[in-house]
Formats: sequence, structure tokens, C-alpha cells
Amino acid sequence: AKQALESAGIYQNGVFEAAQIDRCIWNYQTSFQCRPDLDCERVRVHHKPTRERGNDKNECEKIKYRERRKELALRKKMKRKP
Repeated sequence: AKQALESAGIYQNGVFEAAQIDRCIWNYQTSFQCRPDLDCERVRVHHKPTRERGNDKNECEKIKYRERRKELALRKKMKRKP
């Protein structure tokens, strides 16, 4: 947790600066009540979802699902090449 706070710039020199947090970044659960244009790369703590996103294009997947989706898309693209 300390490392995540330090990288966000709110824990410096051993001092914690209180701040309002964005639940979509610091405790992401689902896309509900998050901005449709939320950059999933900004998510620091991923609580949910516990499975792939399905049809919700705004859902930020956990890294393991995101990487799997990228890998499958790359394989599909490679198969299409002549």
C-alpha cells in the first residue's frame, strides 16, 4: 500500500497527506458509477470483477484477464495474415 501511495504522490518523506480518493481508481469494483472514459491503466487497486468483462466495454478487467484478451486478439490477428 505504501508503494502505491508513494507512486501517486500522496505519501512523501514518511508523511501521509489525507486526500479524497476515487473509488474507481483506488478500489475498482465494476464500471458502475465510473466515468465511461476511465483509463483502466490508472486503476491502482482492483477488487472486482472476478471474471472477464463479457459485453461491458467500459469494464476494467484485472490484469490477468486484460493480458489474456490481448494475447487472444494477437493470435486471432496472426491467423488472418496471409
